[in-house]
Amino acid sequence: MAILTEKEKLKVKLKGDYETDSQFLMKSAEKFAAEGNMEAANSASELIMEIMPEKQRLEIERLTYVEGKRLDTFYGEILQLIKNDRKSEALTMSKVLYDKVMDAYKETDSARFVCLRNSFEDNICQLLHKFDKTLNRAPFDLSRYLTTYGYLLVDFNKIDDAVKVLKEAEEFNPVDCGPKFELAEAYKLSKDTQALLDITKETLKVASSPYALSRCYCNLGFYAVEVEEYDDAAVFYYTSLIFAAHPAVEGELAHLAHISGKKLTPPDKQTTDAVFEKYGISYGAEEMIISVAAQLANNALTANNIREGLIYLKILYGVTNDPEIRDVILKYDPDAEKRIDEMVKRNFEESQAN
Repeated sequence: MAILTEKEKLKVKLKGDYETDSQFLMKSAEKFAAEGNMEAANSASELIMEIMPEKQRLEIERLTYVEGKRLDTFYGEILQLIKNDRKSEALTMSKVLYDKVMDAYKETDSARFVCLRNSFEDNICQLLHKFDKTLNRAPFDLSRYLTTYGYLLVDFNKIDDAVKVLKEAEEFNPVDCGPKFELAEAYKLSKDTQALLDITKETLKVASSPYALSRCYCNLGFYAVEVEEYDDAAVFYYTSLIFAAHPAVEGELAHLAHISGKKLTPPDKQTTDAVFEKYGISYGAEEMIISVAAQLANNALTANNIREGLIYLKILYGVTNDPEIRDVILKYDPDAEKRIDEMVKRNFEESQAN
């Protein structure tokens, strides 16, 4: 007796009515994905396309395919080219993907597409921005696709083009740190210190991991060096190391010591507070970030959604280093004792992918 494939198992349960069957398949795909059964989830998604009326199927294909490949598959090939140091080819493919995104997901007078990746980003975005148009959820992480194109443009020193693309990436996800960090790199290369300061302060408002905060402070240190505020730069570089140690920051401190002619030492709290006040920024994550993460964690745990609750608890612990939050994480995931620091390190990527 032949063993049925996942798709065949689903197919025998279909009733022949598109509305009924599509609802069944969508719920099945969500259920399988939550269980980690991606083969079954993909089979359900494929069946939805197969039973879909022709006109509707063509519209879905217009939104989700480029050169005969799904957008996420096409993007995956771009990442592989970058990994293999074939950036010129990656740039060409990224331009094709960019053109597809800007055509298929263009803004209209009444609506725009966004790709907020989870409830956390959704809440932060709604708190920070007031939209006067209908928000349609894109099925792909378009912000990330455009950010990668912007990164490549920066790498090829096409700064003006990069800035344009990265600002468009921000429009798809206003609370994504990715395009903002790449904009900072573009402004560094173009020596636009004011724009660098502005984008970094904007990024700090949505930074939700110690690594994002660390990079922001490093960028502020770079800015301070450029405007020859060397004492301020030292404060920012040392603060960056507090949130996430990185050899590049230590290199910047060595460079700063050389150009300033001073022996550098970590600043005391009074000095740090004074510099942060001078620049009009808060130390650490914004209170809104902490509040939203705490509320979402509480909501998820109350609903017994442990997996989602742990994601938000990691955000919370990452930006507060609160031992009580660590204890709560270990309560729900006792095996995390030896890997909790690595959990926090991965938190930003997990929250984006969720």
